[in-house]
Amino acid sequence: EMETMSDAETAEQVTSALIQGVDEQLHVEMQRSIDYFNTISGSSEEISKIVLTGGGAMLKNLDKYLNRQMDIPVEIFNPLDYIEHPDDPELLKNASAYAVAIGLALRKAGDSSAIRAV
Repeated sequence: EMETMSDAETAEQVTSALIQGVDEQLHVEMQRSIDYFNTISGSSEEISKIVLTGGGAMLKNLDKYLNRQMDIPVEIFNPLDYIEHPDDPELLKNASAYAVAIGLALRKAGDSSAIRAV
């Protein structure tokens, strides 16, 4: 008996296949950036964590993929942790996409003291 996949399962497989090549290139570029930074700064410190932010951070399983590929803990930054906000599921689902706007709103011109370390 032949098994058939639902449209959702088929779409997810196609999307995963398309994104995999992009993810691999992202991994290469991230490693290149880390290597460049270490060379220029003379730093030998290991990176302890990768923080994903912005709309790209919402790509399904990107955090897990980068964690596996780079062997560094990866977290998705939630800028809503730094402000009061309504408990709106849609807002929470897309929180990472608001990072720049929230960061700018928290900051006065020329003042970086309003931004806590991540």
